[in-house]
Amino acid sequence: MERYILWLGPIFKEAAVTKYVAVNAAANNWRRGLLRGMVSKGVIVRAIGHRNERGWPFGKLWPNEQETLDPEFDQHLVPWCNLPIHRYRALGQRYEEEYESAVAKWGVPYLIMMYNPLPWNLVLARKAKRMHSVPFVCVTLDFDEVDEGWDVYRDTVGDADGHIFLSYWGYTNCPLAAPKLHFEGGVARWRDTGVKREESRPKTFLYAGKFAEYGGLQMLVDGCTRVQREDVDFVFCGRSTDPRAVRRIRAVPRSKYYGFVSDAELSRLHSEAYGFLNPRPNARRENMMAFPSKLLSYLEYGKPIVSSWTPGLSPEYEPAVFRTRDDSADAFAEQINRVADFGQSEYAATTERIGRLVLNEKLIEINIQKVVGWIAEHFGHPSSTAEIV
Repeated sequence: MERYILWLGPIFKEAAVTKYVAVNAAANNWRRGLLRGMVSKGVIVRAIGHRNERGWPFGKLWPNEQETLDPEFDQHLVPWCNLPIHRYRALGQRYEEEYESAVAKWGVPYLIMMYNPLPWNLVLARKAKRMHSVPFVCVTLDFDEVDEGWDVYRDTVGDADGHIFLSYWGYTNCPLAAPKLHFEGGVARWRDTGVKREESRPKTFLYAGKFAEYGGLQMLVDGCTRVQREDVDFVFCGRSTDPRAVRRIRAVPRSKYYGFVSDAELSRLHSEAYGFLNPRPNARRENMMAFPSKLLSYLEYGKPIVSSWTPGLSPEYEPAVFRTRDDSADAFAEQINRVADFGQSEYAATTERIGRLVLNEKLIEINIQKVVGWIAEHFGHPSSTAEIV
């Protein structure tokens, strides 16, 4: 049978992301980018995973719609019983069974990679390691329980054979001896359109993401409210199940709230925007081990990004963002006003600077080679056809 990597984490169609509130659009797009990139390099990847749901009766009792999976990838949706009392224990059992099914169908994988150190992922990975000595790599996109000695992380996934961190802080500070890699994903393409932005009136700043306190909701609302000029407005889009958060967003002067939008609509809004917003408070522990993947989408368009600076960001992003001096609303408004005052030459210089970063370092086709090469170095050649540079 073919030599393949078993990836733990589903990739859904856009329609499923739109329909099911518990499916994270940003995470789904990030996983798609990683797997698509690996496959493009000749790596054979097969995936299994389940669809998140709110506990029954608010969510489905048996989430098992195989047709919701993206057909671009060879993957299988794990069916599970969504009873609140034992939903997570049931997931662990189902993942163990799915591993046996995967082996019967595809053979034993030579490596397992998981999306975050989630309990059900670890149950499967440890079973594969016991039964067939299959090594596993944890791809950590976020991990909230960060402590000084990394004791919680070590207790959770210290037996992994390798770690890939999106967070620069996580990569540089992790004390575990297993091989480590810093990989945030990558920019899908360079879309600079060359539009004369200095003629744009009003100057629209776009925020696309979740509306949550750890994601900078207060900084976003209060900072944008402090921008008191008629030539600047704001567009907010993203999913929220908290009506109070939506009310706060809608109350921002000169703003439009679009809610959750399709990929095509989101692309249009990015194209029409003057600049982008990325508020994330340093005071929130969750942001130590998180990377704001919206930056990768923003960078595609070569427009100014007003951003706070959290530990998860690599110094490589310094030339691409206009970082706030602190996490206050005044500092956020200050940078929005600064960018809004750009003349044609300053705006063009910003686009040129972002373009150099994207084209030389951040395109997914460049970054994915780091992953494939790292796998080859530590776990053997991914497949007979994979490209290693």
